[in-house]
Amino acid sequence: MAKAMRVLVVEDDPSTAGLLSLWLEKAGYVVEVDHSAEEATNRLYSGQRWDLVLADINLPMRSGLELVQRIHLRFPFLPFLLITAERNTETASAAVSSGALGFLLKPFDRAGLLDRLEELRVWVQQRRKILVTGAFAADAPVGCGGTILKYASAGHQVMILPLIRGANHDSRADGEAESAASALGAALSCSPLWDGGMITRARLASSIEEVVGEFQPDVVLAPSAAELHTSRRLVHEATIYGARKVRNLLCYQSPTSSTAFCPTLFMETEAEFSEKQRSISCFRGSPPQISKQSLAHWGHSPQSRATEAFQVVRLETAAMGDMPYLPRKVRAAPTTSPGPELEAR
Repeated sequence: MAKAMRVLVVEDDPSTAGLLSLWLEKAGYVVEVDHSAEEATNRLYSGQRWDLVLADINLPMRSGLELVQRIHLRFPFLPFLLITAERNTETASAAVSSGALGFLLKPFDRAGLLDRLEELRVWVQQRRKILVTGAFAADAPVGCGGTILKYASAGHQVMILPLIRGANHDSRADGEAESAASALGAALSCSPLWDGGMITRARLASSIEEVVGEFQPDVVLAPSAAELHTSRRLVHEATIYGARKVRNLLCYQSPTSSTAFCPTLFMETEAEFSEKQRSISCFRGSPPQISKQSLAHWGHSPQSRATEAFQVVRLETAAMGDMPYLPRKVRAAPTTSPGPELEAR
């Protein structure tokens, strides 16, 4: 039996909140209700897991738009649907730009609400979560940026977890890392970075284990064991332990990989090559890159110039020989444009 979808309703009007709760519970959803953005924030930060937040835009003190923006800093992939009685393009634009998947117009009927939530339920169940660890912020874009783009374009959730503060790290570095992740369609983990002098395998493993526990990835991509750079090798070893319960674990090639890097799985990323380069260009001074010749070296055709290579640590039997959950496509995200107005019955 499929696990019931957990929906958090945030609505300050008691009658509307009660009606939504009644409809959803009768349809088999697990529902809790909060009456303000502050209550919802406290609940979401308490560690309880939710599949969807259904929130009114007009809440007391802090609006539904502000709630989405705040929560997405910590939970960038949590789906939001906003409720509003305002029928204008400005509201639609604000809802989507805040990070919500879309909105429902008041008054709405039971059938229209449940149809929309069923569409979201199917979409949520088909998405997969991909965690990419790296020593430094540029490691993931350089080592497997094309594969990240493929995952993101297929509708999967990708989180990049850099673990170590670079020697030239300053306030601009955080913006560069966020821009690069955004260019790849990924989210950047808000886990704090370790300074170089404080690095130990145990500390790195603890950080990775915490993110794995919260994000619950289906696939982890990490630096390989064939590393000449000490920090990247430590991140590899820490990921092996910190992500030990994840079903799929593969290692990508970094700029400092040694000749001991012997991949067995290859991703053709020619179509993603220019977008990958754009993400890398977000970093000052163009960070060390795997040369185009190295990328082409792994290609299986003379025309290939951008094949990314991976060493397999663990791979589900059903996906053996292929990157898990690729190239199979998942259903595209539900439209964020307003649908037809729903009239009360």
